Amino acid sequence: MKIEEIPLKGLVLAGGKSRRMQKDKGLLNYHGLPQREFAYRLLETVCDEVFLSVAKKLPEGAVHMKFLVDFEKGLGPIGALLTAFEYDPDSAWLVLACDMPLVGKSNLEELISKRNPQKPATAFLGEEGMPEPLFSIWEPNSFAPLKKAKESGKLSPRKLLATIGAELARPSDAGFLANANTPEDFKNLSASLGLGGQQ
Repeated sequence: MKIEEIPLKGLVLAGGKSRRMQKDKGLLNYHGLPQREFAYRLLETVCDEVFLSVAKKLPEGAVHMKFLVDFEKGLGPIGALLTAFEYDPDSAWLVLACDMPLVGKSNLEELISKRNPQKPATAFLGEEGMPEPLFSIWEPNSFAPLKKAKESGKLSPRKLLATIGAELARPSDAGFLANANTPEDFKNLSASLGLGGQQ
């Protein structure tokens, strides 16, 4: 099937517990607004429709966003993807975690340019040579491997990408794949953006 025949929908991963950050990572401010909203708006520039992926209910202050609540708890990103495909199994899903504040429009366009709809997914290889599942495109034909991963208890999306024959590409610069999991990460990435992020 050709790319233009498969709708591309966006999924902002915002359902994590943020234990190491000690506060909701989706609310951190790197760009003048909560990161979950920045990521949502960013995906709107390239996707047909965008959803916020949440673990329980729509967070306060996000009433203007479409959302999907994980139908099964404790599965992490795999659960978010399964929920997305249960909602629409005929679209591809461009996933972006809310703890990746360096991802911008040019990075979205680069990922989309590498997209191979014949493969289950398309992802970049990070600086350590491992696929990055939390900024990636998952095609409709990844639904079956995702369900199998859930049934077998193998819930690492990174390991899944490495075993299902995904399209893996080296980005022009892997630095934008950095994620913020701790207060120190937040401070460092805010400084690198030069925008004075505020918690």
